[in-house]
Amino acid sequence: MNNPTSKPIIKRQEETVFERPKKKGDQSNFRSLKEAFAIETLEKNPWGQFLLFIEEKYKDFTPRPHEELAQKAKIIQNAIRILIEHHQESWGEILSIIPQSEKAEADEFYQEISRYKRLTPQEVYQASQTAIQVILNHDKYGFVDGKIDAERINRKTQLNEAIDYFHNNQDKTYFIIAQLPELVPEDAKPMFAASKAFQQIIAAGLNIRSS
Repeated sequence: MNNPTSKPIIKRQEETVFERPKKKGDQSNFRSLKEAFAIETLEKNPWGQFLLFIEEKYKDFTPRPHEELAQKAKIIQNAIRILIEHHQESWGEILSIIPQSEKAEADEFYQEISRYKRLTPQEVYQASQTAIQVILNHDKYGFVDGKIDAERINRKTQLNEAIDYFHNNQDKTYFIIAQLPELVPEDAKPMFAASKAFQQIIAAGLNIRSS
C-alpha cells in the first residue's frame, strides 16, 4: 500500500487510554481524548473526527448518565451481546438466555429493532451488519469529488439505505453505536476507549424513549 494508515500518536507513554480512574467514582481521572491523542492524529482519522464532534456536541443531544439510566443501558448492552452471539436462534430461545430481571426490557428492545418480531434475529443481525459496513467504508467512497459513475452511484445508494435504517428508531441507533467500538479499525479502537463523551452516550442508553 502506498499510503499506510499512520499509527496513533499516544501522549504520556506511562499511561494508556484504557486506564481506569485512579479514585473510585472520580471520572475526572479518565484521560480525555485530546490528552491521549495529538489533535492532528484525530483530525486525520475519520473516526477521530467523529469522536471530536461527539466530544464537542454530545451535551446537546444526550443527558448525563445516572444510576438508573446506566443500569438500563447495561441491560440493553447485555441483550445486544446475547443477540449477536445467538442470532441464528429464535426470539424465544434468545429470551430464554436473558436473566429474568432483564427480560422485559430486553424484549421491548428486541421488538423495536425487529418491527415487533416480524424480522427474525438473523435478519435483524444481518441488517445491522450491513448498515455498519456501509458506515465503516464511508471514508473510502469518494463521491464528494464531483465525479459520477456507476460505482459512486451504487455507494451513495448504499449510504442512503444505511441512513434509512436509523430513521426515527433510537433503538436501532443504539444497537449500532454500541457495537462500533469493537468493529472500527484497530487504530480507532483506542480513540473510542479514550472518548469520555462517547462512553457517556453508551452509559446513558435509550434515554429519550417515550414512557
